[in-house]
Amino acid sequence: MAKVNGKVFDLKLLGKLMDYSNPYRLTYYFVLLSAILLSVFSTLSPYLLKIVIDDYITPKDYDGLVFFSLLMLLNFRGRFSVHLYLLRELVGANDCKRPSGRIVSKTDSF
Repeated sequence: MAKVNGKVFDLKLLGKLMDYSNPYRLTYYFVLLSAILLSVFSTLSPYLLKIVIDDYITPKDYDGLVFFSLLMLLNFRGRFSVHLYLLRELVGANDCKRPSGRIVSKTDSF
């Protein structure tokens, strides 16, 4: 494995980078908050699935199963909405009915 020469994290360089990104400060903080929320919601899905299997499917409690299934659907819908908003507003893909349409067609034409 190669040795790393110099600093791994340079606070002065980060300060210069943040100076250049001042006009986009609001967008930067929004994307940072969105990334944190998406990671929390992504880790919430397996935990909810564990609860559903252990507490509701095994004892055959179907009322709780319906509630947690709806909660998992809301979690999925929320994550999808945030991803789609970030794609449309921040990336500039406003016409993304099928977000991968142009990318796939460009790769097929090679």
